[in-house]
Amino acid sequence: MSKRQKYGTRGRISDWVKKVKLNFFEVIVWLNSTAGNLLRATRRRKSESDNSGELVLHILALNDEFTLKIKANSDLDILAFRELASLFVIDETNPRAVKRHQRSNDQFKASVDAFCVKYAKSNPLLKRWNKRISTIPNDEIFFVLGRIPSNSIERVAFEKSLDAVNGVELSTEMNESDEAAQDRLLAVYDVRLLRPDRRMKIGSEEVVLRCRFCGKVKSSTTKFSNAAHAIPEALGNKTILLKSECDRCNKYFGDEVEPSLIDYFGIERVMLKIPGKTGIPKIVFKNGMVFDKEGKFNISLRISDLPTFEASGEIVLESNQLWIPRSFYRALCKMSISTLNPNELLGLDKTIRWVRFGGRRFTSLPKVSINTGPGGESPAGITNYVRRSNDTRYPHVVSEFRIGRIAFVYILPFSRKDKLKFVKDEDRENYWGLFAHYNAVPGWRVTDLSSRKARPIVRILPMKKDPNARPTTHIS
Repeated sequence: MSKRQKYGTRGRISDWVKKVKLNFFEVIVWLNSTAGNLLRATRRRKSESDNSGELVLHILALNDEFTLKIKANSDLDILAFRELASLFVIDETNPRAVKRHQRSNDQFKASVDAFCVKYAKSNPLLKRWNKRISTIPNDEIFFVLGRIPSNSIERVAFEKSLDAVNGVELSTEMNESDEAAQDRLLAVYDVRLLRPDRRMKIGSEEVVLRCRFCGKVKSSTTKFSNAAHAIPEALGNKTILLKSECDRCNKYFGDEVEPSLIDYFGIERVMLKIPGKTGIPKIVFKNGMVFDKEGKFNISLRISDLPTFEASGEIVLESNQLWIPRSFYRALCKMSISTLNPNELLGLDKTIRWVRFGGRRFTSLPKVSINTGPGGESPAGITNYVRRSNDTRYPHVVSEFRIGRIAFVYILPFSRKDKLKFVKDEDRENYWGLFAHYNAVPGWRVTDLSSRKARPIVRILPMKKDPNARPTTHIS
């Protein structure tokens, strides 16, 4: 068993295209970038020009990545940071620096635990940080960096170097053409993946709490009391929260924008066993029903539809519920905006206004690419591609939202950093050609979601018949 198999993956960029977070995306990609110079762990001191300095330790392990930040606003904090740094192996060539390569063991974990207990009252986050340290397997080498990697190329370089020192076997399924394609993608875009298995509060570091949708600052009339989920809680998200969304905007999205998204993904809510107020929902269609029975995903299909399924291998379900495509697109964009870092929102003010207040009723939107496969059952997750180059042939922000067996790839419209609207087929084909890991997957459908007219929800499911199922009703 390889170390990668033993430890699993942590949603790394170098693993991101291995399955694109969807089991039916069997695209193995290893990014061809050199390891480069590893950064020596450093600390940011408070200076005359920076009164809000931070002392930073960024840990990069095979199966995890996390950061500890201590505000350098007192001598005690700096002394605490020095004490923490002393727990790590010191660089032989520079006694004042922490060695970038560290090896996990019981003695090290015990020292970290003692430190965290000592300073827990002054820094409550140490308890969580200590828990993450304790999960690094003994004898694994991890990196200690003085800052978070600044872009995707740098991050991949660290990941590949970390794999090498841990003896992780690299994938041999990539050819030179595939590697070159991934190099081209990372030259244009930074890739931001959000892990649904790690608790994250986006915007928690902002000094002034300001709603990123309406622009209002926290006050007696603008409150931030309710938990704002970056991905709707009804789709299973319990961990990715947005701090910079006020209660008024949160209620508006829940009432006016997200219902189209949540209703559309009723099947995925059953498939992923996401409970509602009365348990896992039972989704009724005109010609059948989707439900959970004893922990298994079930479909009851109208007998008259069985011949169609036998011939095509697809189940077509039409719901009594309606959805509005344009609202659905707004809900997709709302999730993207909610999961971007504050510095990545520059140029998206028109997009944010459209998501929050609507308008632009007669403006065409970029078409959305959709793929549904027969693979595994992925939890709701999102990947954002933020353009780092000035090449305006490519959209400023492209996002992929995935849940269950379905994936949507879409553009955030109305960005000030875009010169093209990406509504023409030739513009779409040009940018889509850059995403080789999507192009390698068959079955993509291109859909226009510009319409404001409500329409029935129709879902097409590629399925395989269970040979042990009763032939008239049960298909899984």
